[in-house]
Amino acid sequence: MRVNAKYFEPEIKALFSKMIDAKGPYNFDNNDAFMVLFIFNTVMGDLMWQLQEAENIKIEDRMKMAEDLGYKIRDLIRVYTGLDSHKLI
Repeated sequence: MRVNAKYFEPEIKALFSKMIDAKGPYNFDNNDAFMVLFIFNTVMGDLMWQLQEAENIKIEDRMKMAEDLGYKIRDLIRVYTGLDSHKLI
């Protein structure tokens, strides 16, 4: 299933509203973080799939790439925010 960017508009608008209304820090919560990560992972997964198709990458290598991406994103988030993205659900 291909997801159009318009699907995410309500969530993006909600985040922008929170930012516009903020008088200080945005105070994003875990739900906001999950929403952003979901959108980011959806887009990254689709772009990675397009690359894998264009380069005719074998299924085993595709799975390894997807797993590696997930671990790298999780580590990046943990290092810079202290959040464990696997616990946001």
